[in-house]
Amino acid sequence: MNRKLDYLCLALLVIGFVSERACADNWPAWRGDGSGVSAETGLPTEWSPHHNVRWKTRLEGQGISSPIVWGDRVFVTWAVDGVRNIVSEWAVALTGCALAILVGVAAVFIEPLRQQIRPGGNSPGRQCVRIARVDRLAMLVVSLLFAVSISLGWIARESIIEQTEVWLIARWIGILGVLTIVGFVEVRSVCRPTAAGLLLTSATLLHVLNPIGVFGGRMDLAELLALSIPLTVAAIYLIVMFLLVRQRAGLSPRALGDCDKPTVREQWRVSRWRLVGPLGVAASGILVVARIHYFKPEAEVQRGVSCFDIDTGAVQWRSEVLRARPEATYWTNSFATPTPATDGEHVIAHFGPGMACLDFNGTVLWRASEPQFHEFSRYGAAASPLIYGDRVIDAFMAEWTGKSEDAVSRAYARHSHVTARRIDTGELLWQAVPPSAHDSYGSPVLARRADPPAVLFATWGHAVAYAPDSGRLMWECDVPMQQIVPSIVADEDRAYVLGGTHGPRGAVAIRLGGSGNVTETHVAWMLSKRIAQVSSPVLYKGLLFWVTDEGIASCVEAETGEFQWKARLDGHYSGSPVAGDDKVYYPGDDGDVTVVRAAREFEIVARNSINESSGASPAIANGCIFIRGEKHLFCIGTGPTH
Repeated sequence: MNRKLDYLCLALLVIGFVSERACADNWPAWRGDGSGVSAETGLPTEWSPHHNVRWKTRLEGQGISSPIVWGDRVFVTWAVDGVRNIVSEWAVALTGCALAILVGVAAVFIEPLRQQIRPGGNSPGRQCVRIARVDRLAMLVVSLLFAVSISLGWIARESIIEQTEVWLIARWIGILGVLTIVGFVEVRSVCRPTAAGLLLTSATLLHVLNPIGVFGGRMDLAELLALSIPLTVAAIYLIVMFLLVRQRAGLSPRALGDCDKPTVREQWRVSRWRLVGPLGVAASGILVVARIHYFKPEAEVQRGVSCFDIDTGAVQWRSEVLRARPEATYWTNSFATPTPATDGEHVIAHFGPGMACLDFNGTVLWRASEPQFHEFSRYGAAASPLIYGDRVIDAFMAEWTGKSEDAVSRAYARHSHVTARRIDTGELLWQAVPPSAHDSYGSPVLARRADPPAVLFATWGHAVAYAPDSGRLMWECDVPMQQIVPSIVADEDRAYVLGGTHGPRGAVAIRLGGSGNVTETHVAWMLSKRIAQVSSPVLYKGLLFWVTDEGIASCVEAETGEFQWKARLDGHYSGSPVAGDDKVYYPGDDGDVTVVRAAREFEIVARNSINESSGASPAIANGCIFIRGEKHLFCIGTGPTH
């Protein structure tokens, strides 16, 4: 009997552990349940690229969607621009290979220096030729190594981890391989030390300018050294060969023209071969730029979902779910901006041209397209899907197209909508058209603690509430903001709407409940200064926290709308803050996260960096903070892995 009781207790413990990990620690959608608040404690406060980072994994493609977490899995959406993927990256690399080998072979076998220095027997001139031949043979070997490494990168392109290592090796070899072109400059010429000086200057500038993010985000030390060390080695090589050949020739390092001068015919032969490398590189660069910017190939954007192990960051699977031609987007937006959502069995990935449902093995179960998206996309997609029970709720708001007002109004009414679909089949359950349904970028949010629950959504000048089961309009409220980007947040009593990127900005607190237009009866308070344009607010401990694009953070009493404090944070802010463990985490576009005490008095707890730019909101789960950088997914944590 006791043994049975022990087994029962053990089973209950296992079930409790699994349930705790599958429920309490989850972050299943954008900002978790839409509020951006985590109930976890003991969250990390301080980190750096080499401190409190449990793991960091290379991300495929680009995007500013946030990671989501369920159980032992982390999901991230991505997009690979077909133009860059097909034309730019590999075309430039392979063109560089071909030119490096071509110039290297020409340098070795045509040997222009043999015509420039007329040797005899074992004269110093002949020694110069021997050194020049060794010099060019070395460069040819480097060129071949560069080509091999690029070829390995092409073979390993389906595996990001291996490909990253290959590209690191190729970067080292490639910088030396490019010097094959410099090899056409006469070994004894002062152009050699001049080129060495430029390389050393470049290596120095990398270290000087890296802290301010000039190179599209701060590189970590390994990436920085991977560039600066080969530049320095290449510079030293050029100087050593220059001094060696001039010493062997018995020439002063500053002396010029001490060797016999070639004839005009010999000069022409030398000059035309000397131009092969530079002209080839210039031509290839012009062709690549022209193809990308002028011929504009109709390469489709590949979009998909990646799944990572929460403990190690290892890639479990990658699935491409959608291919579509690139849409018009704002310069700060991306082709993978909406955050996915999951219910523990399905993963909903939404992109502008369509939406897809996958199972936990990465198999696509169904797809739903948005046929009018390209016609009405000016700034790109931003709204993330919402899962409620057996349905997924999504919003598409058409954008201004520059046509007549009447035509635009008809188009908005015909093509903008909030929809609900069955999560297992994609069947359309209901569809609604909000008032002023256009140019809105926030996500539909569920007021879970309201009675009854309501789907809240903001459009141009309106806030609306829908019944999630039927799509019935419960109430609407006029708000003095246009083109609202932040999403609504709510508690059991109020909904808080803020934003405005065209016209006035504002923040409005609306009491939940009522029916019809509740503008005159349910507006609790209204603000009009220091309002966030893009970043969504977080409601935590009775306080509203938000930050403007320019970095002005504010804390407002949710009950009264009174400002508790205002403070300037460094940097630019597009991502939305999240809160937990008595702290608010403000993610900056430079990848730095400012941690502020969640209190009525302003106090910065820490400012942390991942040395990588980011436009996504953090996720909190399993005692960790997950941050999507420009190139990597970071897991920040202090305690042992669960």
